[in-house]
Amino acid sequence: MPALPPSADPGTRPEGVAAGEAARHVREMFNAVAPRYDRANHLLSLATDMYWRRETAERIRRELPDPAELLDICCGTGDLSFALAARLRPSQRVWSADFSHAMLLEAGKKSASRPAPRAWLEADALRLPFADSSLHAVATSFGFRNLGDYLAGLREFARVLRPGGRLYILEFFQPSAPIFGRLYHWYFTRILPRLGHWLTGRLAPYQYLPRSVAHFATPQELAAWMRAAGFEPVTWRRLSGGICALHCGQKPHP
Repeated sequence: MPALPPSADPGTRPEGVAAGEAARHVREMFNAVAPRYDRANHLLSLATDMYWRRETAERIRRELPDPAELLDICCGTGDLSFALAARLRPSQRVWSADFSHAMLLEAGKKSASRPAPRAWLEADALRLPFADSSLHAVATSFGFRNLGDYLAGLREFARVLRPGGRLYILEFFQPSAPIFGRLYHWYFTRILPRLGHWLTGRLAPYQYLPRSVAHFATPQELAAWMRAAGFEPVTWRRLSGGICALHCGQKPHP
């Protein structure tokens, strides 16, 4: 099986945090910002994060079989889950999971006023509470970058997927266009942390965000990781000038 590209870290590495403590550190950051997470995200992205999730949900709607079982992993406060629940049929069931209890509490509050997934689960993406080959699709939006072990996460997603099942990863990347890339880098590293601090009262999570994107893979490298975990074919498409990209991989039939 191919190894991870040598240019990329095997998992998230917050600055000054030991490798074994990365997951706990990230979980505590998300727990701390959960009550104001949605407002900050929508304002800092000018609501384009909602557009990206709608695009992802639309693609999944077109490709998901009926009936089907789908997992939204690293669901946060549930925006992708809600977009899916509003578009899918009752026989296409959405399960939503995250390792942050505080994020799930915020998601539960929102579910009272809109179509919601079947259940909210507190779970680690590296140890999913699903049987082998039990799901038709796994999706994640802006959460994969925070895993402590990327290849282990991809292999776990492959484990729970049925043959022919699909994996969808919506994630931030560095824009490739030179001028736009410089403007984006200036906003992302200089302005966004200050605004995030002002909106939530927490600076560390909004310093972590640009650093985590800067140390993450390129779209080509993520596609290579997915193939290394056994997904084939793997496709990806840039969105909004390359700020993010949607990758899709399929678990082969035996």
